[in-house]
Amino acid sequence: QPGLSPKEGRTFSLLALAMVLITGTATANSFVPLGAASDALLAATVSLLLALFLALACVEDKQLPANEVSQDRSPMHIKVQQASKTLEFWMYTVVFSTAAGSGQLVFTNLSQMAEAIGCSSQSEALLCSFSFCNMLGRLSFGMACDILQHRRASRTLLFVASTLLATVGQLLLHAAALQENVVLLFVGVCCVGLQFGGAFPTLVNVCAARYGRATLNGNWTFMDAVGNGTASLVFGSYLGSVAYDRHAGSDHHCYGPNCFALPHLIMAVICACRT
Repeated sequence: QPGLSPKEGRTFSLLALAMVLITGTATANSFVPLGAASDALLAATVSLLLALFLALACVEDKQLPANEVSQDRSPMHIKVQQASKTLEFWMYTVVFSTAAGSGQLVFTNLSQMAEAIGCSSQSEALLCSFSFCNMLGRLSFGMACDILQHRRASRTLLFVASTLLATVGQLLLHAAALQENVVLLFVGVCCVGLQFGGAFPTLVNVCAARYGRATLNGNWTFMDAVGNGTASLVFGSYLGSVAYDRHAGSDHHCYGPNCFALPHLIMAVICACRT
């Protein structure tokens, strides 16, 4: 953000460095098989997240002068240092992380999911379906945000819609894994892709409404980085690989309903509880 003081510049640089380290360890964890090294990277990522939360809680707030605030049309000008000290901020982050986690679980393991039920030849079609529904989710939820804003309705209702889509999608994927049904797999992937794409414009609009447009870049970027990064690590990498690696054969490939049925059921319960 422009006009940062030297102290704020150092704080911003440290936060950026912390996010790079968290992203790096989370990415490295996805390339390492389950074991001591994977557990160490997971512990390092969680430790960095906790350190980041504690650092944000200790950052001194700095209010803008009245003349600077009045130049912005938004009635609020809440920085990430202030917003991160509220329960509401972390509730939005957790909700978004769950929505992103549902998509990350499918997107990261889509090829293995198709292979597990004997339709590996459909991997590209599944990926295209997920990407197309992801695009539709971003467009439709973005338009819905504008409609709700004009009608002065709460845009957090879209998070509820995303939750329901995620729950239904994960249950369909659970049934597809148990029955080894390709049709259910496609329908479940489309539902999850739709809600995954819809979560992003919803979070942007909620951030702008709750914390002001002037600080949208900082607030939304932080929530997106923490929520999406945590979802990728916990749901996409860890949850998706635990059952798969446990039931994999000597060739490190897993076939049958045990590969992903339990992760999809766990993800469905988490999405349902998020409501």
